[in-house]
Amino acid sequence: MKKHVKITSTLLALLMLSLAFISCTGTSIRLHNQITAASLTSEELSIVSLLADTHNVDIFSFHVDENYTTLSLWIDVYEHGELVETSGGMELSLHNTPVAIESLDGQNPIGHIAVIRRQDGETHSWELVASIGGATIRSSFEFALATGGSVWVSLPDTTEIQANQDIILYMRLFGNGIPILGSMEEQMNTLSEISRAYVVRTRFS
Repeated sequence: MKKHVKITSTLLALLMLSLAFISCTGTSIRLHNQITAASLTSEELSIVSLLADTHNVDIFSFHVDENYTTLSLWIDVYEHGELVETSGGMELSLHNTPVAIESLDGQNPIGHIAVIRRQDGETHSWELVASIGGATIRSSFEFALATGGSVWVSLPDTTEIQANQDIILYMRLFGNGIPILGSMEEQMNTLSEISRAYVVRTRFS
């Protein structure tokens, strides 16, 4: 188990370093106080495939200016619309980082968040990772596998970052006859009809 964790952590570090390099060479999508699904090269997808099935990994790119100092990242677990557990509560300093990475146009560096899921028998494992400027936080969680069918919903569009406002990055919903709606907010309104939901949130402050 320790060997697997060490290898996984090394691969995650390589992937985040690759994404950071692309960001500072100016080839990544241009963002300003925004977060969006990352656009990965074929090489980056190859690294991701070593971590997990690429269908079970979502990576997001974000940019914030100097008015934002902290990123928070966590998972909320709901059963029939009721919040029953919160896991994570990680925080990442956005500017006090060990490596000063500046993009060519002088903007603050682009950061990244990865949401990784795995299923091992009756266990549903998650890993959340956030990285910017050489600073990285990560945490792993395990939950009992919920029954019924499941669907997932990921952040659909580039989203404006607002101070102290939660942003839903990813939802995994378990139940029968789950509707897929146009926005994360609309989807949250269906949780009372769903046996279990895992909701990954971030907040910038």
